[in-house]
Amino acid sequence: MANPGKYQSGANSVMGYEAGIEVGVWREKFQANDRAVTEARTRGSLKLVLDRGERILGVQIVGPRAGDLIGEWAAMVGGRIKLSTLAATVHPYPTLAEIGKQVAGSVLGPKLFSNRVRKGLRFLFRFRGSTVSPVPEKH
Repeated sequence: MANPGKYQSGANSVMGYEAGIEVGVWREKFQANDRAVTEARTRGSLKLVLDRGERILGVQIVGPRAGDLIGEWAAMVGGRIKLSTLAATVHPYPTLAEIGKQVAGSVLGPKLFSNRVRKGLRFLFRFRGSTVSPVPEKH
């Protein structure tokens, strides 16, 4: 076994480019993961390859226990599971598996907190309380 482990599920970015697919590449380093920091095993990263519609094309993981981490991603790639499903999954804390949720948050976060969403929320929150009448307190 390689030390650190190196595992891949699905396509890498080169394969995507060669197939004529416009790909996006996202990386999350182990040094940003609390379990990796706690164990002083921060050398490694997860590389996520997405198509333009943010469908998962492939994942490469290099680092300690990469073989343990790739299983979840193999299911995601093979089952065509959406990235939002992973982002909504509750992982035990602190574990290396959280690195998947971290990279999913990096991809989806800008959409969740975009100016368009903020404007929509501001509009909705203008109406808070307008449909509810206060209940008088009994003395």
